[in-house]
Amino acid sequence: MADLNLFCLIDGEPVSRAFSVKIAPALTVSHLRDPIKAEKPVGFRDVAANYLTVWHVSVPVTSDDKGLPITLNALVEKKKLHPVTKISKVFDGGAPKKSINIIVQRPSPADAPLHALTYPSSGSRPSTLFSGKVVGANVKNISDKFFRRGSSVAVFLDSFVRGQAMLPTTSGDIHGLPRAWRRSIAKPMEERPNLLFLDLPGSSATGTASISLASASLLNKMENSHSLLLPVFDVSGCGKTRAVLEVLSQRWGFYFNASGDDWGSNDMSTLQSVVKKHLEETRMDDTDDRYINNSVARKVTFLLFASRLLILEYCLNVPDCSETFTNARWTLLQVCPHVLFEDIFNLLFTALLELQQHCEAHLMYFVRKLFNETKTRLVQHGGMPKVKSDTKLPVFLDEAQVFGDAFDGSFVSVSSDRPLLSPILQGFDFIGHGQLMLVTCGTGTSVNTIFWPKSSGPNLKHGFGSRFPYMGFQRWTDQRSIKAYISRIRGCLPDDDSRRALDERFPQAAIDMLFKRLSGRLHPIVVAVEAIIRGNEQGAWQAAINGVEDRLVSWEKRDVKGNLCFELSQVREKWVKDSSQFEDSLRAF
Repeated sequence: MADLNLFCLIDGEPVSRAFSVKIAPALTVSHLRDPIKAEKPVGFRDVAANYLTVWHVSVPVTSDDKGLPITLNALVEKKKLHPVTKISKVFDGGAPKKSINIIVQRPSPADAPLHALTYPSSGSRPSTLFSGKVVGANVKNISDKFFRRGSSVAVFLDSFVRGQAMLPTTSGDIHGLPRAWRRSIAKPMEERPNLLFLDLPGSSATGTASISLASASLLNKMENSHSLLLPVFDVSGCGKTRAVLEVLSQRWGFYFNASGDDWGSNDMSTLQSVVKKHLEETRMDDTDDRYINNSVARKVTFLLFASRLLILEYCLNVPDCSETFTNARWTLLQVCPHVLFEDIFNLLFTALLELQQHCEAHLMYFVRKLFNETKTRLVQHGGMPKVKSDTKLPVFLDEAQVFGDAFDGSFVSVSSDRPLLSPILQGFDFIGHGQLMLVTCGTGTSVNTIFWPKSSGPNLKHGFGSRFPYMGFQRWTDQRSIKAYISRIRGCLPDDDSRRALDERFPQAAIDMLFKRLSGRLHPIVVAVEAIIRGNEQGAWQAAINGVEDRLVSWEKRDVKGNLCFELSQVREKWVKDSSQFEDSLRAF
C-alpha cells in the first residue's frame, strides 16, 4: 500500500503553517512522531519525539482562511491517538484531501518528565539527567560565595533578621515618621516622610496599625478565589500598593515590581533586559521560534524566583529568629532593599543568570525543589501568621501592565500571540505547581491582560468565570476622613512637640482645600500631606496643595507619574490599538 500524505498542524497555529508528512499505513502512531519532529526541527528541538501527543482531526482548508489559530480546545471532533495504533486503522479509507488530518500537541514543561525536554545544557551536546545535579552544584557555589560569613550581605541580613535594621525616620520639628524612597529617586530631605509605610500591620516601629477596607477585601478575594490568578487593578494613585503592603504584612508572600523606577528590587527590570537582548540577537518571528522565546523567558523567571527563595531561606536559617523575623519584616526587605542596604535580590539574580545555559526542565525542577524546601522551613519557623503545608503563598506582581505591553507578539500560547507577562506567569505557575497564588496589580491590566492570563499556565486556567471581579479601593469621602487620617499620623508621633507642630501645619482651611482640590484618589492627598509636613513656613500648605494639583492635572506635567492627561492619552491609544478588545474588557465587569 502506498504511503499516506498527512497534513499536520501544531496546536495553536493557523492553517497557513500546516506541513505534510509521509508515512506507511502499516506503521503505528508512535512511528509518526519522528517524521513530525524532523519536519519541525527548531520548534521541537526541546522535545523528545515520544512526548509529542498526536490527535486525529478533520479541519477543512478553505480559501477564506483568516489566519486564526486552530486549537484543540476549540475543536469538538478530535481523537487522541494511542502510540500502538496502526495508521491504517486511523485512516482506513485514506487521508481526506484539503484537510488538516493531524494536530500535534507539545508537552507542558510543568508536567513533562525531566528527560522529555532536551535543550542543550552547553550548546554543543545534549543535556543528561546528571545535568540536574550540576544545576544544584552551580547554585550552591554561587550562593555560598554570596552569603559567605563576614561578607557585607551576610552581616546585613544577620542584623536585619534579628530586628536591628529599621527604616530611617524624619527629623526636624515633626520627627519619628517613616522615610523611604523609590529606586529612581535620590535620598529625599530628612524632614519629608513617606506615609506609604505609616502604621503598617506588624510594624515594630509603632504600637498601632491600620487595616484598610481595600486590603481586607483583597485578602477575602484571595482566600475565596477559585483561581490561582487574581488580577487587581484601578487607576494610578488609588491605593493599590498600600493595600498590597498591608496584605503582605499579614501573610507570608513575595513582592515583585515590573516598573523601572518604583518600589522593590530592580530584578524584574533586569529580567526584561535579558529577554530583550535575546530577542534582539535572535530576531525570531516564526511560531516555532516564539516557543523558544517562551522557554528563555521562563528560565530567567526561574532564576529570578530562585534568588528570592535563596535569600528567604538564608533569613529563616538565622538562629533564634522566629520572633524577630516576621512576614512584615520580610515584606519591608522586599519593598525597600535599596533603602535598608542595597538591592541584594538583584545582585544575587544577576549572579545566577550565568546558569541560563542549563535546560529548562532541570532549572524548573531545581527551583521547584528549592521552593518546597523553603516553604517547609516557613512551616517550621513558628510565629504568626502560621504557614501550613497546604497554604498557597501569594506572589504579587506590581505594575504588571509594564510587562503586559512588553514585546507583545514575541511569545505565544495555544490561542494567540502574547507579551512578556505571559511566560513570566507560566514560570511562576510551573514552580508553584498549585501552591502559589499570582496577584497581578496595575493600571492597564484591565485592558491588555484581563482575558489571556487564564491560559498562561496549566494551573491558572481554572476558576475563571465569564466576568471578572472588580477590585474597589478606598476614597476620601469628606473632610472628616482627611481629619481622621491626620489623627492617625498624630498617633504615631513620639512626643508632644511633634504633635503640636503637626496641628499647626493643618488648620481647618488646609483640610477644606485638600478635599476640594484633591478628593477622590488616595495618593494625591497623601503626597500633599507629606509635603505639608516637610514645609515649615507659615501657610506652606497652600503651596503644597497647589503643587500636587498641578502635577496631577496639568498638560505640561503629563510625563509625571499619575498625571491624568497622560492616563487619558493612554486610554485613547488602547482604544485606537484595539477597540474591540477594549470594549470586551469593559463588558467583563
